[in-house]
Amino acid sequence: PRDDKLTEVNSASTKAAFDAMVDAGIEYKSWLGSHGPHYRLGHQSVEDATIDAPIPVDQPFDVPDEAGIVDQMMQPLDDSLGAGPGNIINCQCDVLAAQKISEDEKSRTFKIFGVGEMKFSKKGFKP
Repeated sequence: PRDDKLTEVNSASTKAAFDAMVDAGIEYKSWLGSHGPHYRLGHQSVEDATIDAPIPVDQPFDVPDEAGIVDQMMQPLDDSLGAGPGNIINCQCDVLAAQKISEDEKSRTFKIFGVGEMKFSKKGFKP
């Protein structure tokens, strides 16, 4: 079916983007949702959290599915850590590279490729 093909293509694309980030030495990543008609609330929550505070590239995203089960995923459409089909099938989200530009005791600034430069409070931040 068409949905299977779309999922396979998107999975290969996000995996290639993630692998390229790792190969390039990128240290942080963010989740970018599709914002399409079938945008999952769990995917929106991961975007909201990681656009505000990118996570280290070697840490998984915690992605809740519609049943409230939290899957760990290295990038959208990743099933390598056991994510279920509810977070994978028809997903059109993407992974974005983030680079820390500066940091002081009150804030840190990231350049999120595809979004621009953003400054964040250190509240809850652990270096």
